[in-house]
Amino acid sequence: MRAEIKTVKLLFSNVILLTNSKIVMSKKFTSIKLLLVLSFGLMLSWSANAQVTSASLSGIVKDASNVGMPGATVVAVHTPSGSKYGAISNVNGRYFIPGVRVGGPYSIEVTFVGYQQVKKEGVFTSLGNTANTDFILNEDGKVLDEVVVSASRGDIFNDGRTGTSLNLDAESIAKLPTINRSINDFTRLTPQSNGTSFAGTSSRFNNYTIDGNIYNNNFGLGSGQFAGSNPVSLDAIEAVQVNIAPYDVRQSGFTGANVNAITRSGNNTFSGSVYRFLRNDQMIGDKAGDLRLSVGDSKTDIMGFRLGGPIIKDKLFFFVNYETETEEIPSFQKFAARPGLAPDGLTISRVPADRLDFVSNSLSSLYGYETGPYENYSFASEQTRFNARLDYNINQNNKVSVRFNSYSAFTDVPTNGNSNRFLSTRYRNTSRTGIEAMNFRNTNYTNDRTVNSIVGELTSRIGNNMSNQLVVGYTSVTDPKRGVPGGQDFPFIEVLEPDASGNLLYYFSVGNELFTVGNLLENKVLNITDNFTLYKGAHTLTFGANLEYMTFDNAFNPVFNGFYRFTSYDSFVESVINQNSNAFPDAFAKSYALDGSTTPPTDQTRFGQFGIYAQDEFQAKPNLK
Repeated sequence: MRAEIKTVKLLFSNVILLTNSKIVMSKKFTSIKLLLVLSFGLMLSWSANAQVTSASLSGIVKDASNVGMPGATVVAVHTPSGSKYGAISNVNGRYFIPGVRVGGPYSIEVTFVGYQQVKKEGVFTSLGNTANTDFILNEDGKVLDEVVVSASRGDIFNDGRTGTSLNLDAESIAKLPTINRSINDFTRLTPQSNGTSFAGTSSRFNNYTIDGNIYNNNFGLGSGQFAGSNPVSLDAIEAVQVNIAPYDVRQSGFTGANVNAITRSGNNTFSGSVYRFLRNDQMIGDKAGDLRLSVGDSKTDIMGFRLGGPIIKDKLFFFVNYETETEEIPSFQKFAARPGLAPDGLTISRVPADRLDFVSNSLSSLYGYETGPYENYSFASEQTRFNARLDYNINQNNKVSVRFNSYSAFTDVPTNGNSNRFLSTRYRNTSRTGIEAMNFRNTNYTNDRTVNSIVGELTSRIGNNMSNQLVVGYTSVTDPKRGVPGGQDFPFIEVLEPDASGNLLYYFSVGNELFTVGNLLENKVLNITDNFTLYKGAHTLTFGANLEYMTFDNAFNPVFNGFYRFTSYDSFVESVINQNSNAFPDAFAKSYALDGSTTPPTDQTRFGQFGIYAQDEFQAKPNLK
């Protein structure tokens, strides 16, 4: 085990003690050792990745002389679901109700013996923020000329905000335009972002969570968002929050942004939708100036439904969403040279169609390998998303929710165009996917992905001055062995051919893509977070602990099926098709497992990160925190 304390910060205005640490555990790290480490961690303050999944209500209860009233009873009701939350105002008249549902409207009622009760309707909350609603109570028997009760959404700028952030609720998400139905269409509304990069940092430095459960691309391949994909349907999202610089000890573990989303839940009203979104090549322009281009055949078809409602009114609610997405996009929009179609450096390649036909037919008859077409083919992808959630109001002080999410997808991916093996530097100014070369369909590959996640949350109010939030989540992300189009194993063969100036450029490639056949990745993440809050006078004390434990099983075995390079078309024909025993490739490589297995060997990693943290939020004055 190795523990390394990196930084310590003491911020006096909001006394927060933070330190960063990493624990690296070997494969043989036993559960007993893990418990010892966790126990030892209680003596230190370590960084954490805790996240916020709810909102809060707060305010001050005063009498007619503008003096805070301690002991007033505050009851907030989430009108759509009937969920009740209660609090008693403290010695300063301030009340605080944490862990409430996001959205609304809320009805808040305040009572105190000897005073008229006051009720305010139409209060709304947003993810991770506090909605402030103040009350003034008048004594019973006092005659009022006029009573006006009004309410509105909480101010965007108030003392409950803790830093630069963007909040979007379900209503805003439904109204805003989106092309890809991706969360990135909304995160780019953040002024400091282009959708995935925030404040100029790589997307891999962001922290993505859904319902408090981590959805990062922990291994770092591809995009950094939500396990490198979009596993939850936009129709299942209740709210999205983007934090750039939050002043909240519960939100950490990133240097870019914390993108935090929560899913929809049911309420006392049955509601749902059935939807379909279709976009095809008829909606794509095909002309640039006076040049008309081929856009190919393309189509994106999204179909799904959602349904939510009560199982037991005011107590138990459900929500389900199912969505499928199929996509067809054009491949390389270029054509082989043939009579009447001369190479133009833009859409017509220098490779003759008759040579490509000869190669394809010869490999089929000699080796039984099908190359697939070399032009006019499309790439496809299919995605399936399922989300189910249960919310249970145990009583006024305890609420529990459980959410399950399943996502599966496959995507056709073009062959790697730029990574070269054993190629002299003088020949590297070329690309397998450039206009100078042609690509057979089965030289590309298919990337499969499966994501399964389950998370449970328990929020509790303990007495009048304490609350607790416990979140336990588990996510499994699997990229199994990458698919080979046609299902045939065959060496990767690339052919280069000099151009008219003598420059050696790619000509065509056949066989299994050399970097992906021996690839697989499995990532499993366990996340446990507990936040305990104590309300003491003008102080809100937060104490928390977080454990993130993940495992990786990764294989990267390039050229596992073999690799051949020929620097002329004639040498390829002589060696591979004419099978001349005196003809040889210009380069050859083969990866293999030392034990002789045909299954690629894998590297296994176990990594744990544990943190504890504390925060004192001091409300010095009504307008100073």
